[in-house]
Amino acid sequence: MRGNGIFNYTLAVFLNLAPLARTAVSTAQTVTSPVAMLIRWAFGAAAVAGSFHGVSAASSITPTSATATNGVAFVQKFLMNTHYGVPQSCTATGLPPGLSIVPTGPSLGIVNGIPTQTGTFYVSLTGYERKTFSGHTYGGQVTIKVVASGLPPTVVISPSTLQIVEGQLGTLTGVPGGTPPFSWQWSKAGVAIGGATNSSLSFNPAKLSDAGSYTVQASNPSGTADSSAASVVVTPAAPVFTQQPKSFAVHADEATQFSLIAASSVPYTLQWFHDDKPVANGTNAVLAIASAQPTNAGVYYARATNSSGTTESTHATMTVGGRLEMLGTIVDSSGRVVLSFMSLPGRTYAVDSRPGIGASGGLWTPLATGIAGTGSKISVRDPVSDPGNDFYRVRTTN
Repeated sequence: MRGNGIFNYTLAVFLNLAPLARTAVSTAQTVTSPVAMLIRWAFGAAAVAGSFHGVSAASSITPTSATATNGVAFVQKFLMNTHYGVPQSCTATGLPPGLSIVPTGPSLGIVNGIPTQTGTFYVSLTGYERKTFSGHTYGGQVTIKVVASGLPPTVVISPSTLQIVEGQLGTLTGVPGGTPPFSWQWSKAGVAIGGATNSSLSFNPAKLSDAGSYTVQASNPSGTADSSAASVVVTPAAPVFTQQPKSFAVHADEATQFSLIAASSVPYTLQWFHDDKPVANGTNAVLAIASAQPTNAGVYYARATNSSGTTESTHATMTVGGRLEMLGTIVDSSGRVVLSFMSLPGRTYAVDSRPGIGASGGLWTPLATGIAGTGSKISVRDPVSDPGNDFYRVRTTN
């Protein structure tokens, strides 16, 4: 059974080679001498060898890659060696725009021209056994990289350390070298900053969160370059007052207060001052005075302090006048009651009346409202003639 298998395999091989073998036999069939047998054997061997000639793959291309400069004349010969020798013609696909290959003749395989587009191009070369682009072929791939003309970029950041006070303007600037134009991308701690594609990176206004390490990448058609890191240090700003204390006038024994609003990105302390002397326990945004007295009159202000400095508020003056009370009443010729009181500038007053006092005295009825203080005596007339034994009061409304 083994012998039959070998015989069948051998027969299959020779049947596959039969067309070539017939050619060899017909060429030498008229020769019958031992020499003829030798010739017949030689032709048969040649036929067998020729049948494998088309499937052998002992071939190469030299070089396998080349670099060209965009806009600059380029010449490169690609030599193809195959088992059947040097090809007699060739073609190329995928060449960079502006380049072509010499397909035949002494310069066969030379790629030349002026490239017009940068990039990496993978070019397929095909060599042919005959000058007519026929016969056995060999295919292979080479890489042609077209780079931009000009110098690749370099970049540094100025300044290398930027110190900014919170709320102020600060700027980092990329200083490039190489051939323009350049494109830019800024990063913070290695993460690209969206929209930061200019040569400068501004902090306006600077925030404490802007502190960190920054780099910039500069690119031109010839390549890219990354800067060394620059440090941004943001110092907290001194406190600011978003609402300042205001001046006012009060009557003696009246409850009143100063108030303000301070802002700081870091903890701060507050201290009120009265005539340049610290107010005891005056460390809150509201300075309350339970019962104003002449000794409380004067100039008030506050100071807010944090790790970066101290800010002083505007100065406000408190004027303390006499107690708010009726100076007296008279009845005019028409029988109407006229009431008088001392007013303060900037204050607004109202006068009310009611028939009795206590819980059974009834409700207070306004006689006059919206009376602007003048700093002098103000008189109000009851519009009712002969009001009887009504009771009166004066009050402030601001």
